[in-house]
Order: sequence, then C-alpha cells, then structure tokens
Amino acid sequence: MKTFRVVYLPSFKEELNERITYIAEREQDIDRALDVMDAVREEIEKRSYCADAFEPIISRKDRVHPYYRIYVKGYIVYYVIYEQDGERIMEVRNFRHERESRDKI
Repeated sequence: MKTFRVVYLPSFKEELNERITYIAEREQDIDRALDVMDAVREEIEKRSYCADAFEPIISRKDRVHPYYRIYVKGYIVYYVIYEQDGERIMEVRNFRHERESRDKI
C-alpha cells in the first residue's frame, strides 16, 4: 500500500504548540500535555496510510482541496490531500479544540 507523505504547515505547528503549552503550564498537567502530543502524532501517522479513505468535510467555502479531520482526545486535526509530482501528500493544516469555532478553517 502506498502511503502519503505527511507535511506539517507552520499554522498547525503553532496551534498544536499553543494548546500543548496551555495544558502543561496553565492547567499544570504535563502528563496530559504529553499524552495529547503523543496521541496526535500517532493518529496522524496511522492516517497517513489511508488519508483518502475517509469522508471529506462539507464546506461552505470553495476549496481546491477538501478538508478531512482526525479526532484526537477532544481535539481535531484538519488536513488536505493532493498529489504533487506523482507523490501523494497529506498536508496537516490546523489543530483545534472540538468546541472551538471552525469558521476560520
């Protein structure tokens, strides 16, 4: 089975870092922060084997590439998939709390 190459956008890295820092520092729960970080990494890795096997999100915006999501411990990882120079790419774009507004995605 051909997998997708995972590419992380800076926006995803910033959002993930903000939330992990919040959990570790403001909630003073380093173990939970590490658990969320590990779970996110693991779920993205698992999804990279079948990123296109899931239903894309219905969006009000016109998009070149539809968004997909991964639910992880109360958070949502948003990604798109596309092909570039014959290589399948899974581009991880956003990390949001499941209760957070999705309008800015």
